[in-house]
Amino acid sequence: MSKKGNDDLIQGTNDLSILSKCSMVSLGYIEDLYIKNFVNKPDTKRSSLINRVYQVRVRAVRSVLSKWLKALENVADKQIVSLGAGFDTSYFYLRDLHDQSAFKYVEIDYPNLVKRKMALSQVHKIFLDDNLDGEVDTPNVNIRDSGRYMAIGFNLKNVGESLTSLLESNGVDFTKPTMFLSEVSLVYMKPELSDRVMKWIGEQFNDAFICQLEQIEPDDEFGLVMMEHFEKVACPITSVYTYPNLRKQLARYRDKCGHTSTQGCNLLTFYCETYHPDEKCDVADREQFDEFEGWHRTCCHYSVICTTNSSKQTYQHICQSLIPSQHVKEEYEMEEVDSLMYTDEYNTENFPLIIRSFGHTSVQSPFNPNELLMVGGFGTSCLTPPSGKRAAHGRLSATVRIACNNRSKLVSNSQLSYPMYATSCITTINNIPHIMVYGGRTSPHNSSSHIRILPLHDDDDMTSSWQDVTTSGCCTPAGRCRHTADMVGDRMYVVGGRDESRVFNHVICFHVPTTSWRYVLDESTAFPALHSHASAWWRERLLVSGGLGEEADCNVEAPMSVFVVDPERGQFERHDIPQLDVRYSHTSHVINNQLLLLGGVQLSHTPADLSIIDLSTWQVVRRIRLGAGSVRNPLHMHGHTSHVTSHEEGRVVLTIVGGGSNCFSFGTSFTNTPLRLQLSLPSPC
Repeated sequence: MSKKGNDDLIQGTNDLSILSKCSMVSLGYIEDLYIKNFVNKPDTKRSSLINRVYQVRVRAVRSVLSKWLKALENVADKQIVSLGAGFDTSYFYLRDLHDQSAFKYVEIDYPNLVKRKMALSQVHKIFLDDNLDGEVDTPNVNIRDSGRYMAIGFNLKNVGESLTSLLESNGVDFTKPTMFLSEVSLVYMKPELSDRVMKWIGEQFNDAFICQLEQIEPDDEFGLVMMEHFEKVACPITSVYTYPNLRKQLARYRDKCGHTSTQGCNLLTFYCETYHPDEKCDVADREQFDEFEGWHRTCCHYSVICTTNSSKQTYQHICQSLIPSQHVKEEYEMEEVDSLMYTDEYNTENFPLIIRSFGHTSVQSPFNPNELLMVGGFGTSCLTPPSGKRAAHGRLSATVRIACNNRSKLVSNSQLSYPMYATSCITTINNIPHIMVYGGRTSPHNSSSHIRILPLHDDDDMTSSWQDVTTSGCCTPAGRCRHTADMVGDRMYVVGGRDESRVFNHVICFHVPTTSWRYVLDESTAFPALHSHASAWWRERLLVSGGLGEEADCNVEAPMSVFVVDPERGQFERHDIPQLDVRYSHTSHVINNQLLLLGGVQLSHTPADLSIIDLSTWQVVRRIRLGAGSVRNPLHMHGHTSHVTSHEEGRVVLTIVGGGSNCFSFGTSFTNTPLRLQLSLPSPC
């Protein structure tokens, strides 16, 4: 591809980004009176996930710039230079908010983009000049608002003396404190070119500040999807490989640029630490939302850096106050997994068995522990046809039998109307095994309280249909999803979950013979509100691990907790596991008096792993790295289900079904499963 062609494609990312920001603004996430003037289709609607992420992106940039201007309100003639500004409206926001503050705002971008922006701004008359006396136009420079705003058409790949002269001849003062903003712009340059821009800034400005917002973490499973997306649209962000994480980005400015103060965090940390609980609730209330995995993973893949080269201690302190400082943890020492066999290594007679879904539920067959029954979820057809073409993804409602001897078969053609984030158990009714599905949702605002049962037969009978169960009892549970359910004898214990507006903080029990509900822990107890947690049965008690609470309580520094629930006494106790960070959307198993926590999303952005806790000491005894998979098959260890399909002589096989999430604007991604994870698990001493 020619250099010009690549530059044109990069400019095209501006149009996509400004549409997404306009979608977010139109739903009231943030107020912006000007952005609609720069889009052709202001009524364009993006997904709730995209709206949320752009809200926190815009909020981060606005917060840094406003705090910086406030801190320097007594300093005259301060300057902001936006690199690769595109159609960004930050200037207009700051102009209206800080109308009495003396600052110059300079935008630099490709000449064609600058021309388009100036033409649109003139059509909509959004600058303050009443006549052309306050406007100056030359081939490369456009001055508006009586010199307060300047737009320069310049390719930053050519940074050097020509840009220095252009700025100097148009009133930019290199001795004044100057904030440089790069919001997902320089990341499109090769690292040697973006390094040259940073070097130029350091050489020309004695009191330079830099606010940089761009992608990070290219090597985990989400990063693989992200980087492939930019390759596909021919706009590779190659500098991310050179500066892949917070540690490397901070070192870039501290060690390579000689900066005196550096501060950084990812967008999830920014959200958790700077938003008031009421503001988090306001974000949550804007749209119905249930894509927490995609939301948190996306925010963990954008960083915001604030840094300065100033020798003045006052300016260094200002730099440190602009954003939260994220504690960059040392990487954990992890074992490598003994064996992880991908679905590609399975072969059926005609074509591979491939399950690509998340949010489903599955149980082991009552007839064969090496057979699994999968219900619902979101994904593609379970069987890939011989053509190799993948079916379009959507909600799944059929019940599928998955056999580890490479066979699969449709058990029921009847449609189950609540297919996502339900739970399933095996129970016996009238001496016939049944699969029992509870709860789930069809959309974030439509959760079910139904219990449905399907009779099972060892002869692979496909004529069965789902039946509703009429229930009674002292409590009538509200509809829910993202809960857990464990069948013990003829009782199903349900923990937590959520509906469209609440996260539940109770444990309830369903008695199969009498079809009645009762509370184990009601809402008056101190049991936490949880969803997307995991649970397992151990010594007549439930072990409830991890999970998310209410939106307002999101905390990246929270430790992992395990709650031990005694159903008979109606009591619980809490064990914090300080060696682990909180996780959710994981699965858990108890083997040999050890609790296995498989995968999940960790708010601290720790890579997916298998953590093993000794239940006699509540200490982490092993952590096993699971890896990221490959571009062809990223390993999304969340939204999955897992089962112990073999356990003998200290060897354990876990069969993993599904996994994936919506990955922001990069698309929906699934892991090809089933996977078979084999590890040695001797009994603890």
